[in-house]
Amino acid sequence: MTDTNAFANQLVILGQLGSIFENTFYIKPPFPDTDLIESDILDSFQFAELLYQLEQHFNLDVDTEKVEPDDVRTLWQIAQLVARALASLGTGRVSSLRFDNEASPL
Repeated sequence: MTDTNAFANQLVILGQLGSIFENTFYIKPPFPDTDLIESDILDSFQFAELLYQLEQHFNLDVDTEKVEPDDVRTLWQIAQLVARALASLGTGRVSSLRFDNEASPL
């Protein structure tokens, strides 16, 4: 996948993440580089709900034991993780996504 295609995929995913924020949390999506934790946009319960929504919307299996807050602090970081998982599978659907540094998203 070219860098242009990867970037385009990340932008599409970013739009889908924005929809999750509007439909789940009933708020305008934050800017892609806004720190969701530092800015108090999400509390711990909402963060857990976001992970659940990622699983549902993108057909992911998120291992919460492996989720590091620094990996999902911004919508842009989340979009990059999802895009890498899609690219690694070469399909339009994601069956599993791991958020650890030891394994690439699968």
